[in-house]
Amino acid sequence: AKVGAASAGVNAAHRVAPIACCGWFGDDEKGLMELAKTECNLTHVHEESVQASQLITLILRAVIRGNRNVDAVARTALNFLKENGKVSAQM
Repeated sequence: AKVGAASAGVNAAHRVAPIACCGWFGDDEKGLMELAKTECNLTHVHEESVQASQLITLILRAVIRGNRNVDAVARTALNFLKENGKVSAQM
């Protein structure tokens, strides 16, 4: 979908699994989020597309690192994005 000049949609989120596997980021979630944004912006520049890519990256990263409580992982990832001004508080 197009939103003004910004392409929207969640297709970019389908490509973030390799980013979530990037071991050199360690605990640097902000760096990981920046890489997810850069990758998303290759095809989708709408902020909601970026947020979806970042959220999926955080969820996958937590699961890869051994957290199997997916509900808690999703809440933690969403809270991280909220705290960093990436998503609205009502989401």
